[in-house]
Amino acid sequence: FGFESFASGNGLEQLLINFANEQLQQLFSAQVIAAELRLFADEGIAMEGGAAAALAAAPDNSRCVELLVGAGPPAGLLRLLDATCEAPGEPTDDKFVADAHRAHGRHPCFPRTHPTDKRDKFGVAPYAETVVYTVDGWLAANRDAKPDALVALLGERGAPLLREACAAAAPPKGARRKPETVCGGFVGSMVGLRRVL
Repeated sequence: FGFESFASGNGLEQLLINFANEQLQQLFSAQVIAAELRLFADEGIAMEGGAAAALAAAPDNSRCVELLVGAGPPAGLLRLLDATCEAPGEPTDDKFVADAHRAHGRHPCFPRTHPTDKRDKFGVAPYAETVVYTVDGWLAANRDAKPDALVALLGERGAPLLREACAAAAPPKGARRKPETVCGGFVGSMVGLRRVL
């Protein structure tokens, strides 16, 4: 499956790219296998022996996708990052990494991390090879919200299409909306894309 892994280090961006690739590969594999099964049935080909075994042995990355976005328990890594951002007090990258190791230490797609690297690193083992991620500034990057004042200004003085978009994105008068995180928005986009495909 396609994924990014850099020797110089992998950050939140690579995790999101790799999540998208895993989701798309999962969808592609499911559709191809279903199409092959329909074709076999339409042509009256018995699903025994080699053909059945070959389809059954097709790579299944559902465990990796579960590790990344599973609703839990435990929550997938992207949901866990969102939860850490929303935690009271002063959540830190170190807390997120510690929580990830504690929650997913036994997951088959979450390989053991060397003890000296556990403070700021974790790995994810998709189909091809393990990708090691270094967590540095992830909470700040995940909270990278649009400043409300800028949205309000663009909604008042921007071009008509921009004003319309800002109005549609604004919460109702008097209502407070929880700011969307980068991960939350990305996961939501992937859900929408899967629906379209």
